[in-house]
Amino acid sequence: MAPRDEDFVTIRVTITVEPDDDMFFGTCEEFPGVLVNGITAMECLTRTKEAIRECLETFIPRGMKVPKKAIIHDTSTPSESKTKRFVEDIAVPSFAV
Repeated sequence: MAPRDEDFVTIRVTITVEPDDDMFFGTCEEFPGVLVNGITAMECLTRTKEAIRECLETFIPRGMKVPKKAIIHDTSTPSESKTKRFVEDIAVPSFAV
């Protein structure tokens, strides 16, 4: 039986992309183990999203819950700097929250 829309909820994660010398580093507040790099900010953002999805693919089958920070989040605007913050919504099975 295929999953239905009501079988999923949306979590929100905050991705930070920071320049460092000749590349960018991406992290996620809600998933502290996620740390990736990329040549461009967009590549780094894409790779960070992929890393978060891989974390979820590991957590959920093992019965682990989505971090509470992904459910209760801060959407404040970052201070003006070269650091970029992106808020990303991701659908996850409802039993994982």
